Amino acid sequence: MNNYEFLDPVMPGDPSVEMTAITTDQFESILNIQQKILNFIAQDRKENDILDELCTLSEVMLESSVASIMLLNPNTESLSLVSAPSIPEDSHHLLYGVLPNSGNGSCATAFAHGRPAYVNDTSTDDRWRNARDLANSFEIKSCWSMPVYNRDGRVIGTFALSSAKQRRPSTFHDRLLKMCSSAVSILLERKELRRLSVTDKLTGLWNRVKLDQGLHAQRASYSVYQETYSVMIIDIDHFKHINDNYGHNVGDTVLSGIAEVLRDNIRPRDLLGRWGGEEFMVLLPDSGNGKALEIGEEIRMAVRNHSFGLAGDLTVSIGICEVKENLRTLEVVDRADRALYRAKASGRDRVCMFYKNKGKRPSNIVDINKKAAATAL
Repeated sequence: MNNYEFLDPVMPGDPSVEMTAITTDQFESILNIQQKILNFIAQDRKENDILDELCTLSEVMLESSVASIMLLNPNTESLSLVSAPSIPEDSHHLLYGVLPNSGNGSCATAFAHGRPAYVNDTSTDDRWRNARDLANSFEIKSCWSMPVYNRDGRVIGTFALSSAKQRRPSTFHDRLLKMCSSAVSILLERKELRRLSVTDKLTGLWNRVKLDQGLHAQRASYSVYQETYSVMIIDIDHFKHINDNYGHNVGDTVLSGIAEVLRDNIRPRDLLGRWGGEEFMVLLPDSGNGKALEIGEEIRMAVRNHSFGLAGDLTVSIGICEVKENLRTLEVVDRADRALYRAKASGRDRVCMFYKNKGKRPSNIVDINKKAAATAL
């Protein structure tokens, strides 16, 4: 089946669907919803807003119905609600962590079997045997669920219409559900492609494109709020030696290992990415009063204490620019680079920070791994 074919026909003889002819008005109503959603995607509207709008538009097609979208959480291997604008928010938690097994409701069954699960009476249908209480809580008498697929044909979620009435879907409703499922697929696929375009394939960190975006966003934020931020560049010491002596596979393992150490030693609001080669960058908002130096030293020590297998013990050199003025992005990166160069030239395995003196005094670089507080640049 082509998962992106909006009007895929009903399977002949499907007993759960009332085989009725689709009128011209019904056909056009499906096309109108399709066009609106595609326009919203093209306009780059927020994902949650598009999903909510899709639910709202589909509910108009079935009186007294409630639309919902559930997606798989790969960490818990369970389904969770991501959109259902007609369900009160204080009840959403009841639809988190649903195990995708037959018997746990229409959506769980549709996900488990990879095909539509149209239930006309939840009180008697075996596909709801483990979810009767849930059906009673939401007054669900009938529920029609359609799997949502990714481009590889793998089920990643469901789109459903439920009702407080016992109902059997018509051919029109079947095609409506298939269109909605395909629309969700397209939206999620576009989101994934955009994520991949700014992700470093080896480490899973943000790539240089995303870091450049972050640098410009940080500068724009500073121009409004004047909040000190910092840029940190981290370089793996003697990385060429690792590649030359152990091969690029070990080198790749080291890069991935360093990425994990960095993830574990930055704050949730910091932006971490691979700047290029063996260099990484961290953007640290709200990092005045030497906070970036503290984080840099924590990273340096964490790398020293980490085991990197065949590569043995490793160290990193770190250069930081603390920004307290409205600098051009290139100048901020250049200052962090100059601090990194000083860290390398001073023996590696150290953290240095560039700062600009006021007046006519020269700029300085702080080396927190030396007794001397600063050395002239």
